[in-house]
Amino acid sequence: MRHAVSGLASRQRVGSLRWLRRGATRPLCIEGTRQRLEINTSHPGVSRLHSEPPIFVVDDFLPLSMCERICAAARPQLKPSTVVHMAEDERSRAGIRSGGGRDSSSTYLHHRSVPALLTRAEGLLNRPRTHFEYPQITRYEEGQQYKTHHDALELRTESGARLAGEGGQRICTLLVYLSGCVAGGETHFSRLGLSVAPRAGTALVFFPGFLCGTPDALTAHSAEPAGGEKWVAQLWVRQHQLHAENKVSALRPRDVPLRSPGPCFTDSDSGLY
Repeated sequence: MRHAVSGLASRQRVGSLRWLRRGATRPLCIEGTRQRLEINTSHPGVSRLHSEPPIFVVDDFLPLSMCERICAAARPQLKPSTVVHMAEDERSRAGIRSGGGRDSSSTYLHHRSVPALLTRAEGLLNRPRTHFEYPQITRYEEGQQYKTHHDALELRTESGARLAGEGGQRICTLLVYLSGCVAGGETHFSRLGLSVAPRAGTALVFFPGFLCGTPDALTAHSAEPAGGEKWVAQLWVRQHQLHAENKVSALRPRDVPLRSPGPCFTDSDSGLY
């Protein structure tokens, strides 16, 4: 599905990018304009877990066979998980994606290696795959966790603005549980008092940033210590187009492993994580 950009929206985007390049300190959202991405709530299996901020769960989002294939494709490419590189003073001010607290393993799969996942994501999230970062596949082994963090990029720091690039802010997180967990491993939203247990094939949807680019601090969350092996796929949606359509089109007929594109956000960027 193609999404036309109006003249007003285009001017707002240009203005937003200028703020990023200047390292702006002004708010990205005008009072009363903090809107979030509207997902397809009529998608099969969707139910609302939390009203404000909205958090959704999607039962049976992926069949178990597809979950297993994605895990098998990612397994030989796993490396220790890392986080966004930010200067210590930036981390202190922003509190976004701190340098510690993550001890899982992960890799990235090219869009073309998981076309069925991307097709489902497009139908649920009302955005084309050109707005999606490469899916990150993460494995937690027993006792591993990811302490409380935010998925949003801190656009008012030099590092955050560089990471945002042309794609802008992360406005939606699609977290797909590729496996269950013997015990623990919940996704815990500390400021909301909400925990979600992993169940293979189930997806969780929340919104780390508003459409205007301002992060939503209420979506801070953690991956609680796993009582056994746990697998997840994470797909982040950006404000604006991130990839050229011919780079992410579904040219392959089924899910097959490709060389990991690495943690880059666009086909030309590298070394950002």
